[in-house]
Amino acid sequence: DLVSYSSRGANDLGDYEKCSASIKSHYLLLEFRITPQFPSALNFALCLPKECKADELNRLKPFLLKGLIFVLEAVKLPTKGGVVINEDIIEFVEAYEKNTELSQFTNGTYIVLGIFIVSAFLCVVASYVTSKDTSSSICGKILNCWNAKENITAICY
Repeated sequence: DLVSYSSRGANDLGDYEKCSASIKSHYLLLEFRITPQFPSALNFALCLPKECKADELNRLKPFLLKGLIFVLEAVKLPTKGGVVINEDIIEFVEAYEKNTELSQFTNGTYIVLGIFIVSAFLCVVASYVTSKDTSSSICGKILNCWNAKENITAICY
């Protein structure tokens, strides 16, 4: 069952629920980060016996790295230039910890959310206020920039 709950290819996350439901197994992710310029990782889900912990598996990185280089050279992919091949590109992670880390908002998330809320508020206010004749005042001209009805009409027609 462990194999059937694991990945069948890159970014196939297997069956987390069934793997985690077993008292004899747990779910890990194997991440490959090929280049720093491309922050997305190739993920492989592994349903392994409970005894296999991520920190212990991370000690296998030198052997996995040799295998990865062999595969890349066998399929004629460049291992020099923009591709960085070292132990930092391979990481076993506990799925629960990774999920907890990724599900938390960062400061950037709050900033983008704040900008969106302010913009939406300005669109509503501007659409209401500029429906009255306020285009002669400087505030009216500024608010008219946020007028959703006027902007949609200008773009679509």
